[in-house]
Amino acid sequence: MNFDFFLTKDTSFGLYILFIVGLFIAVSEILFNFFNVKSFITRKFLHFSTGLLLIFSPYLFDSNLIPIILSILFAIINLIFIKYNIFKSIHYTKNKNYGTFFYPIAYLILCLFWWEKTLVFQLSLTILTVSDSAASIVGNILPNSKHYILLRDKKSVNGTITMALSSFILVYFGLLFSKDLNQEMILSNLLFIAFFVSLISTFSEAISINGSDNLSVPIFSAISIDLAQKIILENFIIQTISYVCFLGILCYLFIKIRILKKDGALAAFLIGIILFSIGKWKFLIPISIFFITSSILSKISSYFLNKKKKESNRNLTQVLSNGSIPLLLSFIWFYTSMELFFYSFLASISAVNSDTWATEIGSFSKKNPINSINFKKIKKGESGGITLLGIIGGIGGAFIISIFSIEYGNIFIIISVSGFLACYFDSILGSTLQGKYKCKKCGQNNEIGFHCNQSSELISGIKIFTNNLVNFLCSAFGGIILIALLYFLRL
Repeated sequence: MNFDFFLTKDTSFGLYILFIVGLFIAVSEILFNFFNVKSFITRKFLHFSTGLLLIFSPYLFDSNLIPIILSILFAIINLIFIKYNIFKSIHYTKNKNYGTFFYPIAYLILCLFWWEKTLVFQLSLTILTVSDSAASIVGNILPNSKHYILLRDKKSVNGTITMALSSFILVYFGLLFSKDLNQEMILSNLLFIAFFVSLISTFSEAISINGSDNLSVPIFSAISIDLAQKIILENFIIQTISYVCFLGILCYLFIKIRILKKDGALAAFLIGIILFSIGKWKFLIPISIFFITSSILSKISSYFLNKKKKESNRNLTQVLSNGSIPLLLSFIWFYTSMELFFYSFLASISAVNSDTWATEIGSFSKKNPINSINFKKIKKGESGGITLLGIIGGIGGAFIISIFSIEYGNIFIIISVSGFLACYFDSILGSTLQGKYKCKKCGQNNEIGFHCNQSSELISGIKIFTNNLVNFLCSAFGGIILIALLYFLRL
């Protein structure tokens, strides 16, 4: 048996890190169990000390192989620890927190995609290690700190300000004293990168939940550093700052006129900035068309049909369920420059736009809808139903997004077809897997599992298949169907 692998420098450092992190955990357990130190403090101790160690990974290891193995190992172990509540010093929280699982996942992604970009790798981990920890500590320690809740996690205003300021300072001085930095980089460019990265990282932390900031903060920080450099190279700093201000005002107005809730506005703001930075109007206009037209149609149908049961102003979950896949595809396009992913981006938006148009326009149909699988008549408003008017609306919704690819030839037809097929797939999921509930008090059917101020009884479908998950899958299948069609048609 060849033992050379176990005798390499990288393997030795990997074992050292295993031992040191194990030592950190042991110290946390001792402080928690024998000195009554709060779990919040012991968690932050482990978070900070481990982060400081991992920041120097590119200098400790010759390749990213051992760090990748370590990150996968810790992700699996931590998931088991969370499930069985092992090591309460780092897992004892009021709500279920997967921060210790997301941490190695973030490290894994950084090792896979940013290992060769040492400066980006280190700055991203530093923001997670220092800024994220500082935000949490300030938010919990300072008295009379104002708090806000976007999803379920309570965030503090002081903590958010700390996150923004500390990440700005870290990025600015990290770039200023870096040997990897282009020496011709002027002060205004440094300030812009620091501003841009702190803005994105702060918003990604604000909309996080259940410890997911351990994933979102470093990954969005790394992406935003790359984007900021692109913006500088293409010389559209002023346009970007102007757009950030414009989008901020627009999101504020959308909150006031009840198109967006506050958490939805934050998510839309973050997605809008990133898409503009990636591809300017090429990426921004299609998703804006979807958002604006779907919001208008939702308001119109709510007004004329008196749909009180369903709010037309979108929250964070709704924005992410429709915007996450297009955002992911835009990232892939940014790093690969393959037009296939721009087409998939359009197909993904085409799918959710088709679904929204089909739903809102179809709601005006005077005839009862039919089931998308067996074509039997069902009640109005029931998931999985289709109408002729809705089908026409769905085709129109898919087509209007595909127009933005017309300069690439017949691909716009494939995008339209992909969007509409994904919309129909959404209806099939709605009639089969999506959870349907019955109110225990008044007997009315609903899709959200909550009615008359109490939980409803699940009567069909699967609980996890909410309307938001179905919309997310619809968006994903828009891109998948397009890729499949292009493959089979050999286009």
